Amino acid sequence: MSASPIEEIPRQGDAELADLLGEMVAGGRATAAVVVLAVGEGPLRVASAGWRRPPRSPERPEAPVEPGGVRALDPSDRFDLASLSKPIYAAMALRWAASALLPLDTRLAEIWPRVAPALAHVTLEDLLRHRAGFSRWTPLYARCANRREAADALLGGRLLGAELPGYSDLDYILWGLSVERALGEPLDRLVAREVGGLGPGAPLARPEAATAVECRMDGARESALAAELGVEVVPPAVPRPGQVQDGNARFLGGVAGHAGLFASASGIWRVVEEWMRPSGWLTVDGVDGALSNASGPFVLGWTRPSAWESVGGALPAHAYGHLGFTGGSVWFDRSAPSALVLLAHRSSPAADLGPWRHRLHERFTAGAGG
Repeated sequence: MSASPIEEIPRQGDAELADLLGEMVAGGRATAAVVVLAVGEGPLRVASAGWRRPPRSPERPEAPVEPGGVRALDPSDRFDLASLSKPIYAAMALRWAASALLPLDTRLAEIWPRVAPALAHVTLEDLLRHRAGFSRWTPLYARCANRREAADALLGGRLLGAELPGYSDLDYILWGLSVERALGEPLDRLVAREVGGLGPGAPLARPEAATAVECRMDGARESALAAELGVEVVPPAVPRPGQVQDGNARFLGGVAGHAGLFASASGIWRVVEEWMRPSGWLTVDGVDGALSNASGPFVLGWTRPSAWESVGGALPAHAYGHLGFTGGSVWFDRSAPSALVLLAHRSSPAADLGPWRHRLHERFTAGAGG
């Protein structure tokens, strides 16, 4: 997207934060963004900038535009969460564990009749803590013909070999396939039942196009990563409004254990609140156990800032959070308590939101005690 005068960009809410997001959009780094910031006991700060349906760009004339043309953001609009789906799935796992429906220590061998010896004793919790040993990513849609072949590829152990601990989409993809098999329901239906009660804008899969913020990111980055693995792929096209951007999630039916959820800022905020201050949807004991980790950057569903080079040193080491490839990020500090939710759609896979993230992180850290 070409740069636009900041005066022409729709902005609303907290003036300082809206201007910051407006600069990000004006600089061509994102087409839409919304932020929610809670610093200690201070008032909630909310702002947005950009478009639900951005103007066409001369550089991206192929980007789909829904009839009706340019539309400003609405608070109920849903962003593609990408990997910010992971902590939501982890919250669902905590709910199932608390009710004894599906314990976290359930082994893969208890769910699948055929699994490689190296994976037989891996538990659902191991997958959610990135300690199964899978490689970081692979284009399952290029290696497999269908979901069954994808499951076989993961369970067969051919995609193992990463040093531990090691962040991997494949851990969560296998977690998603496993809970579907164990509970006998598709993941989107499980999400609707477990998360839908959090109110308007709650995370869900496959939102209606009218409520989805358009994402113009193509699959060029996936194509480059596949080439590094020696696999040639046709890059996934620019998604339609409401269609997930991630290629593996598309291949697995539009939603998978690592990505595929969409949410508004208020919807993801409700999830973060439960992780910070459990009020019944999650339990204190469950959250305390999930966030415990004597060493390493990974906990259940979340990471420490040290796991992400791009966040720099602006965040307290004891914070928990996550990034999403489409542009979003979440960080929270239970001791302050403070939290920062950024939902955004980058204008392209190469667009760097780092400078604006750092400025937001500085505001978060000021309330989180440095």
